[in-house]
Amino acid sequence: MPAWIALRVTAIAVTAALLGSLAACGGSDEPSSPSPLLLPPDTPVVLIVIDTLRADHLGCYGYPLDTSPVLDDFASRAYQFNAHSTQVNVTFASLTSILTGLYSKTHSIYLSSPMESDSGEAAPEEGAPADDPPSIHAHVNLAERLAPRGYHNIAVVSHPLWRRSGDLELANRGWDAMSIIGGDIPVRERKAHARQWYTNERLFPLLDAAPDQPLFLWAHYFDPHTDLRGLIYDPPEALRNRYLEHHLAEAGQSEWLEPLRDLDPTQRHERIYAIEDIDEAEAVALANGKALYDAEIRSCDEGLGALFDKLRALSLYDRAFIAVLADHGENLEPRSAGHDVGAFTHKRLFEAVVHTPLLVKLPHQSEPVSIDAMTQNIDLVPTLIELLGLPTEPAVEGRSLVPLMDGSQRAVHERVFAESSDGVEKAVKSEQVKYIYTGPERDPLVYLWRSDPGELAERFASLQPDQVEPLEDSLNAFTPLRTLRIRLAPMDEPYKASVRVDLGHGRFESTVGTPAPKLGDDGHKAVWSGRVVKDPVDLMLMRPSGLTEVRVRITHDGVERLGGRLDEWVYLGNTAVGVSTALPLWSPTDGAPPEHPQLSLTTGDDTTTLALAVDGRGVEEVVAEFLYADANWKADFEVLTRSGFSRPQLGFRRVFRATARNRDEANLALKKTSVESPVYTLVRLDGRWPDPRRIALDGQPVAHDVLEFVLPTPEDRRLNALLRSAPRELPPGAIALWESFGVEQGEIDTERLNPEVVEQLRELGYLR
Repeated sequence: MPAWIALRVTAIAVTAALLGSLAACGGSDEPSSPSPLLLPPDTPVVLIVIDTLRADHLGCYGYPLDTSPVLDDFASRAYQFNAHSTQVNVTFASLTSILTGLYSKTHSIYLSSPMESDSGEAAPEEGAPADDPPSIHAHVNLAERLAPRGYHNIAVVSHPLWRRSGDLELANRGWDAMSIIGGDIPVRERKAHARQWYTNERLFPLLDAAPDQPLFLWAHYFDPHTDLRGLIYDPPEALRNRYLEHHLAEAGQSEWLEPLRDLDPTQRHERIYAIEDIDEAEAVALANGKALYDAEIRSCDEGLGALFDKLRALSLYDRAFIAVLADHGENLEPRSAGHDVGAFTHKRLFEAVVHTPLLVKLPHQSEPVSIDAMTQNIDLVPTLIELLGLPTEPAVEGRSLVPLMDGSQRAVHERVFAESSDGVEKAVKSEQVKYIYTGPERDPLVYLWRSDPGELAERFASLQPDQVEPLEDSLNAFTPLRTLRIRLAPMDEPYKASVRVDLGHGRFESTVGTPAPKLGDDGHKAVWSGRVVKDPVDLMLMRPSGLTEVRVRITHDGVERLGGRLDEWVYLGNTAVGVSTALPLWSPTDGAPPEHPQLSLTTGDDTTTLALAVDGRGVEEVVAEFLYADANWKADFEVLTRSGFSRPQLGFRRVFRATARNRDEANLALKKTSVESPVYTLVRLDGRWPDPRRIALDGQPVAHDVLEFVLPTPEDRRLNALLRSAPRELPPGAIALWESFGVEQGEIDTERLNPEVVEQLRELGYLR
């Protein structure tokens, strides 16, 4: 490709300059390919993702402070996309979308974290390639697309909780070398290593050891994320005060500069929340948080400078396609903004979270190009597909940005979409209007996002229907149906059964079955009861895609013929629910408790204490987990007594876990710090639920012919794989539950359905 010449900051000028340069080098007046920007097939590709980075806190996006000198310099010789958006507001889902070019609704990952506790896992040695299962996958990531071209693929991921297995498998495939924070570093200490210096310390040796092949590097930097438990940013000491004076003055709290200057972030947090005046405390906390956030951006920016220097030393920088983007932004707005969301989080879908940077440098580019058209993170993969001439299958959902870059089009999207990990909130933006769906029983939020980027003036009531309804319709079309499938296998003799499914929020759109499950008046509940005779009974419960707690209750009058344990005959996909991490809900019943209970659980008269006693004879390992039913990140448990259990792990995301090994008996008593929320209990003896016939709950026996359990939200990563797999062959009398998404993916298998069900599906539009 010819060297770049002087360019104006418009995409059309780029095209003219490049075409002129091609002609001067002996090329034809007509381009020999669809775009003059196409790259050689061995072009180095560098993808840099900065966690939790708002676009509007970078100098190149207009921020007045010097947070990003390296990126600002990079932008002065790159394409800058000014109306760029992320697809989802949490890291793992967003990174998967970036690497695949797919929405979360398609790759079905919405996890904000793949770990529910502080129990770690052994990580592969540094630089070891990720396992690549031999199965055929419907979706592929960018590394898998580049591998057949002979690329050496390197990934360096700096999220402290990144794992090499489970739901992150789609992002983990295809790497020749991959480094994560793990190994001998305990989980609680990994955040201290999630810094740019440690990212580069792991990254640079992998670059030095790379073979003489085309390079694809994915570098993920965790700064400027908050501490995972304390909601405190923790920049290097030399940068802590760099922006403090400015933000305190802006908040009218300059008198707090001296009291805070010499304190570390944790001490500042404690000092600020000792302020008696709530409004003053919030103002100081927000100013301090902004200052530390900006300092972490500056620290990360310095790390990028070191990376760029390393790429130059290896003669890669000038030749490379380099993209810099973020997984999501961060809320830093005061309550006066009216956003009803806490600062220092990335919840909700306001522009503070959705508007993220995208900077792209082509090989040998020397001048900036500013693009105001709407773009989104899933556009990166299709852009590289076009630039490098990669195969277009499997299909992606993003759009190539090459037409914007070469000036042949003014826009590639009429609308862009974003989703929240809570599975409820979704947003769509047109050229001027942004529509946020906030839930089935709440009014949407509507903003003129171009003229009001801070979203200070909500406009739903003032806009005309023709301005809002098309966005609402497009968001409804964007949201696929998620189907809970239930299959009841016949036995030698007919049996009666009932299934009840309750949603934590949202409603079922429709049901299918023979007979179809009945919906409650509010649509939150679906109930089926009947006889299973000779043929399997297949039920389908359709609802808009999204995460919600699902509570299931099953009765089965043939339970004694099944051996007396229904949890061994109810399956999640191909796995018995009793060996899963679904949360059992034991139902007390009349009668005397078992004489020698294996598990005794006492909820406490004052509802604030929990006591658990286990008869561990014949059991090698007992694992007890307690978690709040609501997603209260601050709520924890206080240990009152502990005997036989190891030191408990107070885990990330409201989970308390304790383990006892080879003990005849073990006891644990806890005090709840949140009395408003119920607590779910999961006890597993050698990996399975206790026999309900040997459980005492508050001194009563529990029913064993009724099985009730909860599939929690955010979804436990340990359940996802089970729920995504359809059962292969069920034993007589078994019941299976699994989930599928939208019929466009071919998820509905009619092979075992009777003709009546198939006809109902056709009438509802689920089959062609």
